[in-house]
Amino acid sequence: MVDTILIPHEVALTPEVIARAFWNMGTDGQTKFFESLADVITEESPHAYGYGEMQWCCLRDELMKNPKANSMHKALSLFAYDYLPHKE
Repeated sequence: MVDTILIPHEVALTPEVIARAFWNMGTDGQTKFFESLADVITEESPHAYGYGEMQWCCLRDELMKNPKANSMHKALSLFAYDYLPHKE
């Protein structure tokens, strides 16, 4: 059984498209998204501290300029430290 069908087509992956796709996933898909994000961070930045915490620190400056984005970020990450594994 094939679980992926490839159709050649350009798609603009804007933040809005990614947000809508994420929100329309079930919890299993959202969990897989975060697992995939961890894999990408580990692959592209193998020497990064943890799972890209420095990126989140830089993101903070931009979030402070956008109260709506900052509120959403806080809601998603409120308990993140308790649930995310830490690289050793």
